[in-house]
Amino acid sequence: MLGVMIAEDNSLFREELVKEVANQGCFEILFVAEKGEDLLDAFNKKPVEVIFLDIGLPDMSGIEVARKIRESNINSEIIFVTSYQGFTKEAIEFYALDYLVKPLDKERLYKSLDIIKKKYGKKEQFIAFDYEGKTVYVKVNDVVFVEALRNRTKIYAVNGEYLAALSLKEISLMLPKDYFCQTSRSYVVSISKVESVKKVSRDSYYIFFRGTKEQAVLTEKYYKCFRETYKKFFKR
Repeated sequence: MLGVMIAEDNSLFREELVKEVANQGCFEILFVAEKGEDLLDAFNKKPVEVIFLDIGLPDMSGIEVARKIRESNINSEIIFVTSYQGFTKEAIEFYALDYLVKPLDKERLYKSLDIIKKKYGKKEQFIAFDYEGKTVYVKVNDVVFVEALRNRTKIYAVNGEYLAALSLKEISLMLPKDYFCQTSRSYVVSISKVESVKKVSRDSYYIFFRGTKEQAVLTEKYYKCFRETYKKFFKR
């Protein structure tokens, strides 16, 4: 089940939205609030996959709530709710999946929920490896990048760091090639998590990622492959 939180101050619209989302299957309504600050407090304690935010909340606007969420979380799906057209710019700024205009457009809601179902259906893939006598499972979609160390690899994920007694090649074979790419002898990165690339010498670059201060290295030898994978991923 995918967890859902809703912040909406209109009680009738809120009840309708809760009912429609709950009836679509695989979605579990975990928290409903009238105020953005209440939702933010709940989300910070236990993040969920899907968030509905009314832009015109009385205490803290949905835009401000989204801004604060995106400071620490880039993976949860945000859907804005508004009484007015024309919020596309704000939706894009905070990587929102969509925005719904009141009264509730059920067909548009269903389409957004279908996208989430398909997306998370693909996301629920894991890589598994043994380390220090334990089997560790990490969601593929949580992996930001992998770094080769002397005789093991370090996996940087959105929820922590993991060590694996495997080679970089062995780990890379577990990852989807449509959005993971080797960027040097020591790094494999998730294209979906890349925020920017900065050239630091004639033949090397630093790769920066959303939601973390950690960096990976891209060398000239792997630049063409990186660029092509990046373009293909964002044309899907």
